Amino acid sequence: MLITVIPAVASGGLVEKPLQLRSTGRTLSPGTKFSLPAQQAHLDPDNYPNPNVFDGYRFCDPQSGACDIRGTITPSAKWLIFGIGTSACPARLLATRISQTLFVKVIRNYDLRLKVEDGQPEVVYSAANMFVNFNTKMYVKSASI
Repeated sequence: MLITVIPAVASGGLVEKPLQLRSTGRTLSPGTKFSLPAQQAHLDPDNYPNPNVFDGYRFCDPQSGACDIRGTITPSAKWLIFGIGTSACPARLLATRISQTLFVKVIRNYDLRLKVEDGQPEVVYSAANMFVNFNTKMYVKSASI
């Protein structure tokens, strides 16, 4: 089961001077607000095969068996969570390492299970984002290692 909580939009900005988009020929006027379509990029099967299915090896090379997180910290049109270009988050490597460390500590020290009827928690939409309902309950017990 994959619980998707990718924000619909990521990093955005405000146009300060006329900006021509070469790809469309359109010009954005000063004062125009824009954002990046993170959810659409991250759930696009052209970017990630079977994007709605959890794949713990998504960023591993099946040939060498090596896992590489550069795909999750290097700004690109496929991975927009930390922004792209000069506005990309400068602390993205630190944020990724902290998240990985916390995730491993939780997985190693606790057995977790969602307490939901149908196996899938309710998704709540707020503005341009989607979240797992904050009232979703979990069974948590200390792991016996």
